[in-house]
Parts: sequence; C-alpha cells; structure tokens
Amino acid sequence: MKIIQGAAIALVTFVITIFAAEVFLSWRRDNHEREWAEKVVSYYPWAVYTSSGERVGSKRGFLKLMLRPIITYGNYPDQRTPYFTINNQGFRGEPIEKARNSRRRFILVGGSTAFGTGVKGDSETISSHLQNESEAEVLNAAVIGHQSSQQAAYFTSELIDYSPDVLIAFDGWNDFRENRLKERVVQTGDTGFYQIEQQLLALTRVSSGHIFDRLTGVVHTSLFPSLSNLVSRAVKKGSEYFDVANDSEADGREDVAKAAAQYVENHARLDRICRALNIPYFVFIQPDIRVVELLRGRTDLNKADREFAEGYLQFSQLAKDGLQRAGVAVTDMHQFNNVFERENFMDSIHMETNGNLKAARIIGDVIGRKASISAETGSSDRSSDNRVAAAPHSPRP
Repeated sequence: MKIIQGAAIALVTFVITIFAAEVFLSWRRDNHEREWAEKVVSYYPWAVYTSSGERVGSKRGFLKLMLRPIITYGNYPDQRTPYFTINNQGFRGEPIEKARNSRRRFILVGGSTAFGTGVKGDSETISSHLQNESEAEVLNAAVIGHQSSQQAAYFTSELIDYSPDVLIAFDGWNDFRENRLKERVVQTGDTGFYQIEQQLLALTRVSSGHIFDRLTGVVHTSLFPSLSNLVSRAVKKGSEYFDVANDSEADGREDVAKAAAQYVENHARLDRICRALNIPYFVFIQPDIRVVELLRGRTDLNKADREFAEGYLQFSQLAKDGLQRAGVAVTDMHQFNNVFERENFMDSIHMETNGNLKAARIIGDVIGRKASISAETGSSDRSSDNRVAAAPHSPRP
C-alpha cells in the first residue's frame, strides 16, 4: 500500500511540476511577445491574418500580414499606423491608381529592407527617396521576409498589371539566410511556407493519425506546447553537439552555392519575362553592414558575425557572377562599401533614412547610367527603351 501511495504522490508531483513549468514558460513567452509587439526599431513587429481578418499564430505585432495563395503571404490591405501606411492594393504608401498617368512608374520588390521596416515613416523608405530623386512614381511592393521566388510569383500574378516602366529588386539577404541552412533548397523556399506545412502535419496527426500520434500531438500542440518546444530545441542542440561533422559544409546544411544558384534561377526567370514585356529589370543585392566592415578590413568582428559575413559575401559574389552570365542587370551593393557607414544601419541589414537615401541614389544612378550607355550606343537591348532613357543620372552618394 505504501508503495502505491508513494507512486501516486510521485505521479501527482510530476504532473503538478509539468503544469507549473508549462505555466511559467507560457507566461515568459507571452511577456516576450508583448515586449516584442511594442518594438519599432529596427523592425516592425508583425502578425499573420487570414483573408477574412482572423489572426493566426502567436505573434501580435501591428504590421499585419495576410495569407495569400501563390505568394504565401503579403501585406494586409488598408493599414495606417504612426509609422507606415499600407494602401488598398497592399503596397506601402498612399493609394494609387492602377491606370497609368503621365509619370514614369517604377516598382520595387524585396523583403523588409526594401519595405523600409523600422523607419519612422513612409517618407524615409528607399522607395520614397527614389521617387523624390527620380521624379518617377515608385510603387513599394516589398513584403517583409519575401524571397526572390515570391517576388517572381508576385510580379507575374499581380504586379504585371500595373505596367511598370522599370522593375527593381532589392534583396538577397533572405534568400541566403533561409536557404543556406536547408538541406533542400526549393523554388518556393520561404519560412512561411514551411511553417504552414508543419501546422498541417500537426493537425493531421491530431485529427487522423494513429491513437498514439493523436495523444502525443495533443500533448505537444495543446497541453504543453512551450515545454515541448523547449525539449525539442534541447534535443536538437544536443544532437548537433555530438555530430562531429556539424561544422563541415559537406553535410549540406550550409550550401551557399546551392542557395545562390536558386537565387540566380529565380531572377533569371523573371528577367526573361520582363524582356518579353520590354520592361527593364534591375537586381540590387542588398548590403549587410558586417560584410561592409569585413571588406574594409575590420578584424574585431565576433566569430558568429564574421562567419555570417563571409557566407553572405560568398553568396553575393556567386549570385552576381551567375546573374551576369544570365544577362541580368545586377549590382552588388557591397561594392559601395565606402558609402555606407555603421550609423546608416539600425541592425545588420535594416537601414535608417540616410542609409535608404544612399541606397536610392545608387539605384537611380545605376538605372540612369544604363539608360545613358544604351542611348549613346544605340543598343537595341531592352534597357534602351524610352521609359528607361528618361531616368535621371542621379549623383552618386
């Protein structure tokens, strides 16, 4: 009897401890989410919503993203905050007419840096500065977290209807960060897609799997999600610690070349579409201040920053070489490492207004020089189109 009582007490104590741990971890997570949701610099906190306006996931940020077919997610239309405006088309900025007016029209695609996350207002973004510098109408169609594959899908499924004179991609960092650590780099490669996949798998296990799978699924997703995630991370970290090949690039988890090749393929595909439509297309590989400082000879970067910078630099070089071979107009922003300063960055990649102004001037300068060269040589290349030839030759920053 005493053995049974002791076992019962131990079981009750174990259950109470588990519940207490889950309550504590859930409180800590919610507290972290609240603090995160109030953050502005260096990025806007976000939340994901369905097309009907229902929030999904644990994020409670004020930048609303909406689940969408083809591109996985985009900006939720009709948002207005003290820091940004999203118009009814889902673009950053005030409402615009789809029909063209007398002004030239540029479309900017990319991720959070192109979107202008973290700045104090719409006037501090790359697109706003480029509009002021070029006197063209610049549509900011960037979406935080988007990669080259999503940009290509976005343009062909929707943005093409806005009949741009020039299409500009300002990206690269998301493609490198997300795909370099995947064993399988795929065309749709974006984090939102894989999160949706994991949620569908979890739902399948809970609703239609084996009885054991359903029970463990309920424990993991409903009863003890915080504790389960903590244990999963600890197990994963432990397995990596004992993996003697963990630091080797041969294991396929950090295949920079494969990530760069996929990036090149996505942009080359979009470039072919733009050529057919006689729309000049320019790719700008966005800068990371750690790479900028590495190129300047800084030697005191910590190990993690140096390794990331070296990897992104390799990615940028491979991507630039590949795009040039494919005939795509590409500019690696790291070549302007004498232009960007540490104070132009709010973190490693998101720039404040002066950094965005420098980037906008570089973009305008590259487009203007391309138009000037085409006009002087009488080239029949698509970049000699009158829509580009009217672009100003902006001064270098």
